[in-house]
Amino acid sequence: MSMVFIALILPITLLFSLPQITNGQDNGDNGSSDSTGSSESESESESASESESVSIQSQLDLINYCRENSCPNIFILDRNLQRAYKPLSCYDVLLELKPGFRAQYNIQDLARALAERVRVLHVIDTQNYKAITVANSPNNPPFNLNIFDVSYNIPCPEYILPTHTTSEAAFLSTVSDVANTDGVYLVDYVEFPTYKALVVRLSNPNHPILQDNRFVTTQIETQSSAGHIAQVEWDQIVPDSVKRTVPVNVSESEGQETDTSSISPAGRQPVNADIAILDTGVSLTHPDLNVYRNVSFVDGVTSGDDDQGHGSHVAGIAAAEDNTVGVLGVAPGARIWAIKICDKFGECKISDEIKGLEYATQHADEIDVLNVSIENPNSPALNKAIKEAVNAGITVVVAAGNNASNAATSSPANSPDVLSVSAIGDSDGQCGSEGPDMENSGKSVADDSFAFFSNYGPDVKLAAPGVNVFSTYNGSNYALDSGTSMAAPHVAGAAALYKAQFPDATPAEVISALTSSGSLPDALCEGGPRGYFTGDVDGVNEPLLLREFRPS
Repeated sequence: MSMVFIALILPITLLFSLPQITNGQDNGDNGSSDSTGSSESESESESASESESVSIQSQLDLINYCRENSCPNIFILDRNLQRAYKPLSCYDVLLELKPGFRAQYNIQDLARALAERVRVLHVIDTQNYKAITVANSPNNPPFNLNIFDVSYNIPCPEYILPTHTTSEAAFLSTVSDVANTDGVYLVDYVEFPTYKALVVRLSNPNHPILQDNRFVTTQIETQSSAGHIAQVEWDQIVPDSVKRTVPVNVSESEGQETDTSSISPAGRQPVNADIAILDTGVSLTHPDLNVYRNVSFVDGVTSGDDDQGHGSHVAGIAAAEDNTVGVLGVAPGARIWAIKICDKFGECKISDEIKGLEYATQHADEIDVLNVSIENPNSPALNKAIKEAVNAGITVVVAAGNNASNAATSSPANSPDVLSVSAIGDSDGQCGSEGPDMENSGKSVADDSFAFFSNYGPDVKLAAPGVNVFSTYNGSNYALDSGTSMAAPHVAGAAALYKAQFPDATPAEVISALTSSGSLPDALCEGGPRGYFTGDVDGVNEPLLLREFRPS
């Protein structure tokens, strides 16, 4: 698997503006006029500009304006939140370096040379097996058959074969043996401390390798489908969804709640924590995102840059910077690790997700929190990889899923080791259900109510805002989006805040702190964020995120 990571600290310059929109103050020379017009026309234009000026002082002001007018850098999305899983696409060519040429040629050099003419997908480089997969195309040049064994259109599905051994030497020996077995095509392999597995495709669905006693045959998975991802000028806006998670100050003398003076607990200082975003990538050029590392496990993509938008939106909810522009995240300025495992269509192979988890686990000494806003069919293999990350010390936060069903059917939401998050609608950043209704996918969501699309059930440990959430997007843009994908990073940001305060806290301690501090149905609403929601469909009553945690 080809992968690249780049250390990158982004500038904090605001890259967009639009005439005639103000933040309640005079913006100076924001108007435009026809240079060939008369001074009278210019005066009329200026008057018109002034008469059309609106005040942008809140998220609602901004979104209402952009629903009616052109805002080049703001997107109001209406995704199909409830959709079927798509079948895997298998249309590639396998080039296996013949044994007699393994000492003569470096497979990585061959892959780089091929990449100048074709799209290279995977590179497998073990001691006794070396291969390259490339995208099939009628424009591909002839391959050098003298050094490669060439196989076209290897059939789907993918099989995940967990091994009995935890010995690295024995495992790598198995990898080479299997890769050199007729009718078996090695896609990838993963090595966790206590979980090791191969990912293969087969010429015959009844291939003997599926009964090989080197593998835990009762745990072999067949994966036939992929999971999926569940401009104006304004002063920095605190999204309503973020406001809803912020505990208000308590006056000890009066015993009453008062407004917070600042959403950011660290002022202008970035939160000292690392959040990995396992997703479509994260925009590497966004002025509101502090991307520290990026890596890709998507076929043919070498950068963790976001080409879809979902991962950038998730990252901003968790950690958009406190820099006076754009929006503010829950853990402002936390270091973001962009781990790209979903393609530009938002489709995410489980084997790629496992590779991303392997990478995160290898960097568990740096990564504090991992956000997975992806829903998949039930996958014990994926959940085993999740467990490895948790055992390494990473707090894993995941979306419950958007199928309006029990989260027990979706991985990793059904993993007992994660913080699975359902979604509510919140339109004003406070309790009381007095905010306006929100429209999503042609349906109305009332303020402070359970989202119609959200999964539920005993596996869900927290709820958070997930309807019409305002956050960062591709490039230097911003967007309004919905889903349990948006609910999860509110919790991931809260987990990062906790880890910044208590760096030695274990994942279990972080989960306990966040769930014990959340609002429950008996929480009294006194005008701030503390209070519950209506419409809970299963009676489980998971706590609603409120960042008022204490060390356990």
